Amino acid sequence: MAAIVLLGISIYNQKKATNEQYFSNYTLLMSSWDKYKSQFMDTTGRVVDQGGGGITTSEGQSYALLRSVWADDRPTFERVWRWTVNNLKRKEDDLFGWKWAVGPNGEGGFVGGGGGNSASDADNDIAYALVLAARRWNEPAYLTEALKIINDIWEKETVAYADKRYLVAGNWAITETEAVINPSYFVYYAWREFAKIDEKHDWTNLIDSSYEILNDVTRETLDKGSSGGLPPNWFILNLKNGGLLPGRDGGMNTNYSYDAVRVPWRVAFDYQVSADTRAYQYLTLNFESIKNYYKDFGLLPSVWAHDGVPASKVENPVMYATAISVLAQTDKKMAKRMYEEKIINLYSLDRSNFREDLPYYEQNWLWFGVALFNQSLKWNEN
Repeated sequence: MAAIVLLGISIYNQKKATNEQYFSNYTLLMSSWDKYKSQFMDTTGRVVDQGGGGITTSEGQSYALLRSVWADDRPTFERVWRWTVNNLKRKEDDLFGWKWAVGPNGEGGFVGGGGGNSASDADNDIAYALVLAARRWNEPAYLTEALKIINDIWEKETVAYADKRYLVAGNWAITETEAVINPSYFVYYAWREFAKIDEKHDWTNLIDSSYEILNDVTRETLDKGSSGGLPPNWFILNLKNGGLLPGRDGGMNTNYSYDAVRVPWRVAFDYQVSADTRAYQYLTLNFESIKNYYKDFGLLPSVWAHDGVPASKVENPVMYATAISVLAQTDKKMAKRMYEEKIINLYSLDRSNFREDLPYYEQNWLWFGVALFNQSLKWNEN
């Protein structure tokens, strides 16, 4: 039987004052998970984005489900799953509304202005977490629930063009002429698992087309004069001629930032799981802008224009937690440097946690980044 397990195989050190202290990767992952639960999760299994005004998102719930199953924490998984089903499941399908909050009257519900729409990254991550949970804890009921979601992901969140299938950003993201796409939503490793249990839909086609369009949009100039070898946060696929266009909404820009930074992590994890050479090639042939910048200046701005020009002077931990996925394939010495200087320094030995002032999004991706870099998310055949 297959299972994802966390392995504390690496020992790293951190100097504090004059004493050199040691901790294991396993301790970091498990202790920060425990602290995360106490800081961001209530007793019902709801993840609260305190920095976002107390909202809850399907993304936040999906991250908690993934971390629960990878940490072998079934009680938390069950609480998170039950809260998610009871509060975020849409009435019209088996997908999940993306934004929920408690209103002035004390009752919770989807936030107006589209909070009841789905977000395909969360739907895919939730289904993937259920598949892993079914195997890890030998619970067929989780697989039954996963299959419902998987079916509606295909039916409501993918679109066909020229005999190929593409994942769109949500149920709202398809018109007769255009499809809105966020490449950081592509979860190749999850689709490989969906293909094993869902015989009705061609998930291999989706993997193939997604790697193809990811390479194309990374090289495409979009709204700039050139490409800097970085994937955009958002783009539009023209369903009439196959053209790739920049997003039109002001928030759906072509920068490499808050959304797109997840692309290298998802590609790198797919490479760990599948050894797909397309994943390796994508990581090694792109991202020269950020690799050279870190080599020269020892830091990475949190926002980059699509042409590879820094567009911010501010650093963000998520940039490092995901950029290390690239360096692990292309420059292991620099990857170790980034890990020790930019990621481990955000972990407090005194509190056994990442810095508590970091928002939930940053804490999640630091955890995912540490786990991936240390190859602690292993696919073992038992």
